[in-house]
This record gives sequence, C-alpha cells and structure tokens, in this order.
Amino acid sequence: MIPMVISHRTSMGSMPENSLAGIRAALAEGAGGVEVDVRATSDGRLVLMHDRSLLRTTGNPCLIDELPASELSAVMLRDHDRPTEPVPTLSAALGAIDGRELLVVDVKQAGIASLLAVELTALRSGAWAWTHDESIAAELRRELPADVPVGLIVGPAMLARRGRESVLRLAARLQLDALIVEAALLDARWTAELRRMGMQCHSGSVVRTEEVLRAARLGVDSVCTDFPRRTLGVLAGMAATGAASSPGLGSEARSGTAVAPPARVLTPS
Repeated sequence: MIPMVISHRTSMGSMPENSLAGIRAALAEGAGGVEVDVRATSDGRLVLMHDRSLLRTTGNPCLIDELPASELSAVMLRDHDRPTEPVPTLSAALGAIDGRELLVVDVKQAGIASLLAVELTALRSGAWAWTHDESIAAELRRELPADVPVGLIVGPAMLARRGRESVLRLAARLQLDALIVEAALLDARWTAELRRMGMQCHSGSVVRTEEVLRAARLGVDSVCTDFPRRTLGVLAGMAATGAASSPGLGSEARSGTAVAPPARVLTPS
C-alpha cells in the first residue's frame, strides 16, 4: 500500500511556510494531509508558526507568546523579503481546509492542548496531533478527544538520549497512536515493532526521491514532504511497478477523512 502524502508546514517548498496560500497549494497538489505548526499568542489565540520568534518568517523580532492576537494580526509573513499575508490563526486554517483533507497539527508549545481540543471540534475532515516534546505528547493525549490520534516525533537527539526500546516503552505508557521517525532513522525494525504494538509509523520530512522510495518500501503510513506533487509522482511510479511494500494508510487515507489508528496492543519488547 502506498503511504499518504502530508504536505509539510503547509507547502513550504513552494509557498511561505504555515500560510493559507500554502494550504491552498497543498490541496491543489493532491496532498492527503496538510501539516501545520501551532503556537498560542499571549491572549490564548492559536496561530500557525514554527518558531517562538517571528523573526525568521516575518522579519519582526517579537515572540509569539508575548503578543496579543490583535497585534499579531498586523504582522505579515514574508516570501523572499516580500510581505504576503498576515500570520494565520488556526481557525483560518480550518476554514481553508474546509473538510477536504486531513489536518496534522505539530504542537510547538506546552499548555495549549485544551485550546486545541476546542478548535478541532470545528474540523469536519479529522485531525492528527504530533509533537517533538514528550510532556506535550502526554498533555495532548489527556486533553484531546480519543478519536484524534496523537504521535511523538523521534529525532536523533531523542534516540541518543533514550534509545529505541525506551522510546517504545514511552509511547506505550502515554498510549500514543503513532511515532513519526525522522527519515534518516527509519528502518524495518521501527515499522515492525510499531505494527506489533498496534501503532502507526510515519516518516519525518523527505526530500530526495530515494528517501521517498525507502520510506514507502519500509511500509510507513505516511510521508511528510515540502513537495507533495513531486512526492505523489514518485509514489505513483512505484505503485505502477508494484514495488510498494507492507500495508500503509494508502488510498484509504486520501479520502479526506481521518483514518482511525489501529487497535493498540502497546507491549514493547
């Protein structure tokens, strides 16, 4: 089965990251899901932004959590130093998705899971929530509805600090639905262990054709990419040759409806 394609930071390969224009581009290119990064303003409004500082994406040196939404609404995202659109709210992003595809929320800030739970009640196409932070993952699992899958992103730092077995035990203890493993760290053992535990295995961001093909052959449920159209083309070619491997979310996940996580067994070896 061919993995679902999730467009990274809305569609950062062709549009300003975490933008409404990026959401529209991702949908136009056929992505099965759109990933956004979420933080909160000083008055508790959820907005799309990867960094705590606005500097990299807007040129403004202020911190998101020190600005009220009324002031942030005047700050423009920049594309090659050209102003494009205001920093979007999560509510505006939900409107842009408009029930058409899956929304993947990468939560960058602690203490906002309850705000996210309220916002997601308005989403008709379903959502997943991911994070790099173990404590945020626990918070998400406590606060979000049971039908919103929660995942933890596994990168080199976490793996060096904890080791694979400890990460798997943590996922079981937190009752997570998935691990998102950075592409360079993926191997058949990750997918096999997570399948055995009743969990999903997703690939972190892929860029090169070889990364896309390798992730698909390992049987991941989704791949995250800056270039959804290109990645879909690579996977279509793979499907045409019959080279796909073990079951992923595949065409079922392209319907625009959140796919239920597998039943959790949650007993790591």
